[in-house]
Amino acid sequence: MADVGTTEPTPCHLLSRVEEQAWFGLLRAHTVLSKEIDAALVRAHRLPLLAFEVLVSLVQSAPEGRVGMAELARVIQLSSSGTSRLVDRLEADGLVRRAAAAGDARAVDVLVTTEGRQRLDEAARTHVEVLRSIFLSRFSHEELQLLAAFWQRVGPGPPLVPGAPAAIDT
Repeated sequence: MADVGTTEPTPCHLLSRVEEQAWFGLLRAHTVLSKEIDAALVRAHRLPLLAFEVLVSLVQSAPEGRVGMAELARVIQLSSSGTSRLVDRLEADGLVRRAAAAGDARAVDVLVTTEGRQRLDEAARTHVEVLRSIFLSRFSHEELQLLAAFWQRVGPGPPLVPGAPAAIDT
């Protein structure tokens, strides 16, 4: 039986202090940024951050703004059922519509509507304003380049948004 004052080390004790600060700092930053941007988008445009990401993915995918359901789920990192429910809500709001995929009658594509493009254009300004205010403005251009390079080390490969540039701008 352990002494009353003795505690077992947590998995975090396996990290060095700087590793712990880097990891939990990333998690806190993501949480704070996501909540702030989501709240601003909902308040100003009735458009949650995840819905905004769907519209961005559709618009950047191709000129016609069309993405297969499976690809959309991969890009926004939701399950197939979660993506389907989200697309249901966006479709009910008139922001997207479903269509049969070209060449595969079993597959479904999601297309952004004119209203979806308009709502995205309006929401993009809010997104950028909040992002700059609470995140980007706190770093120099050089620091942002470093951050971008760091993220590429963790998740190299094609961009999360189809059609977006994979290279880091300098």
